[in-house]
Amino acid sequence: MHQAKIGARRAWIGDLLVALVLLVPCCLFAETTPSLTRIALFEPAGQKADATLVAVLSTVAESVELSLDVLQRYEVRRVASADPARDLERVRAYCQENRIDQAILGSGSARLGGGYLFRLVVYDRRTDSITLTREGSSSGVLDMFDTTDALVASLLDALSGTHLLFGSLTVETGPAGAVVSLNGREVGTAPISLRGLPVGTVQLSARSEGHEETRTTVTIADGETTDVPLKLARSMGTLAIGMPKDAVVAISSTEMGEKVISGPGTTEMPTGEYGVQASCPGLPAVSARLTINRAASTRWLPWTKAFLDVQSDPPGATILMDGEERGAAPLVVEVEPGTPHRVELRKDKYETFRTDVTPAAGDKASLAPRLIPLPGSIRVETSIAGVNVRLDNDRSAETPFLFDNVQPGEHVLQIANVRVGRLMYTVGDPIHIDVSPGEAALVSRTFAEGKVQITIKDAPAGSSIEINGKSVDSGKALTTGIEVPAGVIDISVQAPDLQKWTGTTFVGPGIVTQRSIYTLTWVLPHRTITIDGKTDDWAGLLPVWDSALNYNTWQDQPGTQIARGFACRDERFVYFRYDFSDGSPRAQLSKLFREVLAYCTILYTKHDRDELHMNINFTRTILGGMATSTDLGAWNPSKKVWTGLGNDKLSYRIGDGTLEIAVALDVIKPYVGGDTAEATFSVANAEHTGNWLNHNGTDSRILDFGF
Repeated sequence: MHQAKIGARRAWIGDLLVALVLLVPCCLFAETTPSLTRIALFEPAGQKADATLVAVLSTVAESVELSLDVLQRYEVRRVASADPARDLERVRAYCQENRIDQAILGSGSARLGGGYLFRLVVYDRRTDSITLTREGSSSGVLDMFDTTDALVASLLDALSGTHLLFGSLTVETGPAGAVVSLNGREVGTAPISLRGLPVGTVQLSARSEGHEETRTTVTIADGETTDVPLKLARSMGTLAIGMPKDAVVAISSTEMGEKVISGPGTTEMPTGEYGVQASCPGLPAVSARLTINRAASTRWLPWTKAFLDVQSDPPGATILMDGEERGAAPLVVEVEPGTPHRVELRKDKYETFRTDVTPAAGDKASLAPRLIPLPGSIRVETSIAGVNVRLDNDRSAETPFLFDNVQPGEHVLQIANVRVGRLMYTVGDPIHIDVSPGEAALVSRTFAEGKVQITIKDAPAGSSIEINGKSVDSGKALTTGIEVPAGVIDISVQAPDLQKWTGTTFVGPGIVTQRSIYTLTWVLPHRTITIDGKTDDWAGLLPVWDSALNYNTWQDQPGTQIARGFACRDERFVYFRYDFSDGSPRAQLSKLFREVLAYCTILYTKHDRDELHMNINFTRTILGGMATSTDLGAWNPSKKVWTGLGNDKLSYRIGDGTLEIAVALDVIKPYVGGDTAEATFSVANAEHTGNWLNHNGTDSRILDFGF
């Protein structure tokens, strides 16, 4: 414990003397000397057997030496111990021989009854005398440091000629253990307490390994302790890493722990030693030790070679680097950096890919080409030869045929349907086929009888259906539909009351279709009608016309808005009936009918392209009266010839919202016998010349008169 106290006191005295000497007023050395004063500092002499005394005397010498050194006015030479009483001649001779200006020496000895005596003197070679003497004593071990402190302070007071005031300074640093300097002179490590500092302003600094030095100005106040906390910033440097984009580097140190960096770049880091480990897919792992220096950039290249990450679409292509086979893609290939390299990718049934690359050191360049497949071919064979086949709606031919130069991938073949007689044959839906690079594909198909789904619409309940002369499930045919052979389809619908519809249609395979009775030929039912303006005789018959194209041209003229129409025959007459939604026709014409209101039934026949016109005319006469007439004849548009057929062969009756017409059968028969006619009905505003100004009309229907 005694030795520890001596060491602590030595440090304290040294700190005190440094501060005192640094703050000696400039007037103490006002005289400017051409060179530094040379001083010999002799270790104070004491009994070597007394270890405590020797330690104290050594501390005194160190304190004096530190103070003189900080002043930067003296050249101090430390010399072995000399006693002022016994060794003055040796001191004089040493100073003369070495041209020493002044010498400081001293002694210490034990007192009788306890304690120690201390003496410090200054010898001046120019006057060859002791110019300054200071003595002191302690009563024991515990107060001898106070005695030596006072002795040194007294010596400084005598040298400066000024009484100094003192304060204290406490310094703590973050991190702890930093070296503290006062006015540029190291005084110890933090945390540190400095006692007996002269009052005034001092420059305080702290430095620590791996941190930036910090400086501050501190004012020492008389009799007070100044607390100074100093925060040292961590010294930083830069790490620059050159590596592939998909590489990662793990950096670790005791201070920082572990940090992961992805891809190339730079990062700022605290200075110090680090362990680094780099990894990258396809490359060997690399480990190293790096030093990050203050304000400097450390560059690391984990991989000094260059690399090429070769992919191929499709994978498995053989890689040739400068003509040398290196493996199959995907593969990372090592190459010399900064040098052009020829790369080839070869795969069976694909075009060879070639390119030149020059990857940089430490980099992993990517190469991922899509290989171009070689074309293939498709051979098409069918059970019926000479059938049209189309490839991708672009190329067509007749089977059998070989489509060459077909690009790999999915293609669509469409093989046409074939008509044999009345039936259609098919190979089914379009064919999807995948062509592999450089290979030939075969498509072979056998034709089969095509089928269609057909439904008969608008026929009355209880009707029976025949398809191609054969009875079918009429219930399904009228509702959900039935499947029949594709091609030419003969349809016959037999309804109650001797109503019948026939027709022929052509439907290709796979089609779902509907046919209405209104698109078929109406076979006129046999029925005798009494032309009396009543509708009782028409009961049970379906209308031939169920709609009309009506305009609101004659809103105040009843009997112009057509609702529907009917037709039938017996052995003497053909009968027509028309219903109106706006009441019955009448001779009293509205103002819009300045000339003729005409009701016209027209049969377009195949007999020399004649048209049979059955007209009923309500005519406004010149004198303002009304005239009613019938007009029956054949009009040939191409010849522009009108042939009258006898107006007396046409009769009519107006009922409640109806118009009934009867035409002698023997007049019509020469024009429609053994054939059909297309029939329409119109209500027209006509001139006396027969030209229509405007009209309402029905759709056309095909009528079969049955003879």
